[in-house]
Amino acid sequence: MDLRTVSPLDKTAIREAVSKTGRLLVVDEDYEAFGLSGELSAVLLEAGISCKYARVCTRTTIPYARHHEDQCLPNKQRICDEARRLMQR
Repeated sequence: MDLRTVSPLDKTAIREAVSKTGRLLVVDEDYEAFGLSGELSAVLLEAGISCKYARVCTRTTIPYARHHEDQCLPNKQRICDEARRLMQR
């Protein structure tokens, strides 16, 4: 599921998709704390839905230099690695 917009957030679709698969992988360029991944987790917890969960996000301050930025933002390799780990759980 690709969330094209987060306002309004389609909580019903998120709950249905996660209930069906039992897994949630959140990829966003926001910081680990206080970002979209935390809000999606809250939606599921408030609905009493348990799932296997992983996220790929920014864990440090985003540097100015492009080559350093590419290392800290979500990228294809980090996303694929986390998706594989999530599917093996």
